[in-house]
Amino acid sequence: MKLEKLNTKTLQKTLNDDYEKKVVIGYEPIKREQIIREEGETWTDEKGNKWKREDGKNINISLQESIEEQKRFFSCKGCGKYMLLETNRKDIKFFMKTGKCMDCNVEEDNARMINGTYKEYEQEKIKQNKISWLKDLRKEINIVAENYNNQQYMNEITPGNVEIEKWNIDIESNQLKELLLKMYDNTVAVLGIDPKDLE
Repeated sequence: MKLEKLNTKTLQKTLNDDYEKKVVIGYEPIKREQIIREEGETWTDEKGNKWKREDGKNINISLQESIEEQKRFFSCKGCGKYMLLETNRKDIKFFMKTGKCMDCNVEEDNARMINGTYKEYEQEKIKQNKISWLKDLRKEINIVAENYNNQQYMNEITPGNVEIEKWNIDIESNQLKELLLKMYDNTVAVLGIDPKDLE
């Protein structure tokens, strides 16, 4: 391996600070007037954030308010447990359905069993689930009836070659809707739900 000669001229210029300096272009921040805030003073910056001076520090009140709001939204209505940090998988599952953690739900169910009101509560829950299911079914019937005459199937034989297959159906959409609504009314009667509850 051959050693290269040191470029002594460049090295000497560098040491003597006698070389061409590179021009560097970059970002220079806007210089703002330093404002000294008093303890307990509140203000709003140009971005609309609220600030407060506390214990020698500037505290973003807007950020604190949004965190508190999030904590209120994701906290158990029974015990106040924060669901995003202090929970397990079962707590989150119960919270999504009832707004309470698993422990609070178990305590409420136990209290209902002791009071003798659990069977009524259970029947009411089952009734509400049936009503919700029937409302969803009614929406689905309307969607099927609206899109019934537009039945077609797209089949891509090769890339870029699409074949559209249209289906001819003997029944009209309004006849189908009437048939589905009769079946829906029969289902409501079988489930024992008052039609007034579905409005």
